[in-house]
Amino acid sequence: MGMNSYEEAVSEEIAAVLLIAVFVAAAAVAGLALLSVHPGSAPPAMLVHLEDDALADGRIVLSHDGGDPLERGHFQIFVNGRDLTDVFTTSEGSATWTAWKNGEVLVLEGQHELTDLRIVGDGVGEDGSRWLLHILRDGGGIYPDPPVIPTPTHTATPTPPPLVAQFTADPTTGPAPLAIHFTDCSTGSPNSWFWTFSDGETSTVQNPTHTYDAPGTYTVSLTVRNSAGADTTSRTVTVTAPLPAAVHDITLVTSMPKGGTLGGTLAFTVTGPWSYIQVGEERLALAKGDQVDLTLMGNQTGTLYLARGTITSFEFPDVQVSVNDKVVGRGTIRPDEIWISGYESLISTLALSVEPETAWTSLVVDGETVLEDWEDRHGIVLSTLMPDSNGVMNLALSGTDQDQRAVFYQGGAEIYTLV
Repeated sequence: MGMNSYEEAVSEEIAAVLLIAVFVAAAAVAGLALLSVHPGSAPPAMLVHLEDDALADGRIVLSHDGGDPLERGHFQIFVNGRDLTDVFTTSEGSATWTAWKNGEVLVLEGQHELTDLRIVGDGVGEDGSRWLLHILRDGGGIYPDPPVIPTPTHTATPTPPPLVAQFTADPTTGPAPLAIHFTDCSTGSPNSWFWTFSDGETSTVQNPTHTYDAPGTYTVSLTVRNSAGADTTSRTVTVTAPLPAAVHDITLVTSMPKGGTLGGTLAFTVTGPWSYIQVGEERLALAKGDQVDLTLMGNQTGTLYLARGTITSFEFPDVQVSVNDKVVGRGTIRPDEIWISGYESLISTLALSVEPETAWTSLVVDGETVLEDWEDRHGIVLSTLMPDSNGVMNLALSGTDQDQRAVFYQGGAEIYTLV
């Protein structure tokens, strides 16, 4: 008997429902299959060994010998039941490592009595626990009291002090020639030094010594440098006039033909009224305060007399006269052509040279007889002639012919030399 149209429609609906049921059942089976496989079923594969030699010192050293790297935060190292992963450092001592890779070493410093050592990785094993990757020491789950593991401390790198140039000078004042030692006291670890002494000289020594020959006030500067930059500081030092040298009282007399000559300059400041100098035909009136320089133009014979603060003789054939640093004349000064009624600030470079001829010679220095011989053959040099302790400087170099020359000198000198 054939089916009518209604029965055919019902049969099609039943077939569709059965088909849907078959798809749902298949999906359920697939889901159960997936759930039955644990996500940890593929644990990291790696090799590790414990270095026994380090244990003798109480250190735990683990070496990654190959396989998968272990990312920090995705595995743990249990020492005697405690997770000490974050206490391990690299072989270089770094505690900020992020992964443990093939060939790398992790180190746990300190004194450790090791009974159990396990490495556990992320994932779920068949029993629902995390993957146990390695047991390097098996304590059977019985652990002693865990040692106190010091928490590593990281000392911040101190900020270096700023670069600041500083120095000391010793001494800071004194008479010329003055040697001053400079000591660098700069902070900030400079590695180069540059000194200027304001007399045209420089130095790159860290702690130099510099000598000033002329009086004056000098500004000393130090510039220090390092990789961070440079800094400069300055200070002044004062050099005063040289101390006057000791002047010896000297009496020198020679007989003919032992003569001598005089050279150099005599400088002074006029303090008395009616003072004058005549050079050749020119008479120069001098005022109080005038600075006068009498310069012998070569070594010459003549006479010189200073006493009681006056100058009454400076008789030489070729004299250059300067007043207040200006040359005002040159020529012969004869007897009575100089009168200085008062002077001060006497400066002398006059030097008396006596020839080494054989003749009677008497030299007395500070009251002690140095020479007294009828046949003395010494030459004699008196340097820096000055008035003696009585204020007298009396010189007579007589004779122009070789066999008529002689020397008489009574006065002072800073240095006397026998030649």
